[in-house]
Amino acid sequence: NISKPDFLLLSLGEDGHLAGHFHNSILDQSKIFCFTDHAPKLPRKRVSFSMKWLFKSDKIILAAIGKEKKQQLQKFLAGEGLHSNLITHPNLTVLF
Repeated sequence: NISKPDFLLLSLGEDGHLAGHFHNSILDQSKIFCFTDHAPKLPRKRVSFSMKWLFKSDKIILAAIGKEKKQQLQKFLAGEGLHSNLITHPNLTVLF
């Protein structure tokens, strides 16, 4: 019965995904959760909160640390990443 998260600490995946939400993730009927059976790395089956629900958080810290994430971070910041709409969050901090 939680309407939104207060605080999130997310890590940008090497392929640009966040929070277990991938290109092929499917939203459930509530639009709060998403799932996939085909994640690029093990475990293949993943369940996550949807990005729309996570965006409701009061504060988001996004970590993109390491050279293997540099290209995806650049895409994210340029607005070309899978979840670049997160840039518009009013209280986002990016660590790199």
